[in-house]
Amino acid sequence: MGAVARDLNNLGMVLKAAGQIDRALVYLEEAGQLSTEEKTSALFTASQIYRERGDVDRAMEYLEKAHEINRRTGQRRGESFTLAAMASIALDQGEPDESVRIYEELVHRMREVQYAAGLAMGLERLSELLLALDRHNEALPCLRESSELLERMGERSREALARQRLAEVYENEVMDYPAATAEWKRVVHITHETGNRNEELEALESLGRLSRRESGDGDEALGYVKKALALADDLNDAEKQSSLLNTLGVIHWKQSDYAEALHSYRRALDIFREREDRVHEGLVLNSIGVVLRDSQRLDEALEPLHQALEINRRTGQRRLEAHSLAILGDVYSALDKVKQALVQYEASLAIRRELDDRGGEGWMLLRIAQGEGSRKQWDQALDYAGQARTIADEIGDAQLKTECDRVVDSTTN
Repeated sequence: MGAVARDLNNLGMVLKAAGQIDRALVYLEEAGQLSTEEKTSALFTASQIYRERGDVDRAMEYLEKAHEINRRTGQRRGESFTLAAMASIALDQGEPDESVRIYEELVHRMREVQYAAGLAMGLERLSELLLALDRHNEALPCLRESSELLERMGERSREALARQRLAEVYENEVMDYPAATAEWKRVVHITHETGNRNEELEALESLGRLSRRESGDGDEALGYVKKALALADDLNDAEKQSSLLNTLGVIHWKQSDYAEALHSYRRALDIFREREDRVHEGLVLNSIGVVLRDSQRLDEALEPLHQALEINRRTGQRRLEAHSLAILGDVYSALDKVKQALVQYEASLAIRRELDDRGGEGWMLLRIAQGEGSRKQWDQALDYAGQARTIADEIGDAQLKTECDRVVDSTTN
């Protein structure tokens, strides 16, 4: 009988692959009626056909029959597949809680029968579903168990994926940054060993991001970003290269390493121009202007800033346009061209108000107050400083408040 069931099942599979679904079902259902363990494969395949046809009730009926046989005869692999298929159907039918329940049954059963492959599959699918349902705290123990189990099984690529998910939950949902860092480091180690360079790059990027968040733009963050950039260069991944170069520019700028910051930003600018990414071209030109301003190369700063202003206007990036105008105001002010500086600040102020950017509005009011003060226009300076001070109190910006008080003191003394 087993040979007959296998022949009928094989014939049904061949006909299914050939697109002769009705004929396939005839042979699969006949195989499913035989009193033999081999019929579970036929029942499972027939359920897939009925599911594809939209006959969910019949699909579940066949899966339940297959599951009962698998459980009775100790076919652990078959049990894991039928339960997973039933959970998938429940999810498709808009019953996520029932799907979770079935996956939990699968996990419990695989632990009970000590079937590692089925347990790993169940934990992976359950955790993915829980994450999709934003039930992150429930997903965490599943991810931890699956990553450890996959490590013992030697399933390195799947382990890396589980640890990546685990790191993302720690970082974005639980806010446990040390735990996230530990997991991303494991992902880097695994992906480096297995030669999965794209995933290694993602993990290095994540470590750089976490290091900046936890410790600021120091040498540790710089090291991660440089490693990620070297890998992006090897992979010739222009999108990653430009993004990492921009990050590198920010870190060097914050460390007052202006030469390296300019080098990074200019490399990023070349890539954005080559890719005709005008929005990011405008962004990086702003950054180049900031570095040149801060390194006192004021005349050099004007050209990239005017280019940035033109691009940001053309692309409709109002916030970037406001930033271009503000930096230009700073440069003109440093060049003792106060009237030109005030024109830029006023234009930036108008955009900040349009965007309801209260912080930006406050700082532009302060810049105008400082400019009016330098022209000895005391009443105007006090008026603008007072407006800025009101915003500083409103948004809780202590630095802006201090700068406003300084303007008032210098004006009244």
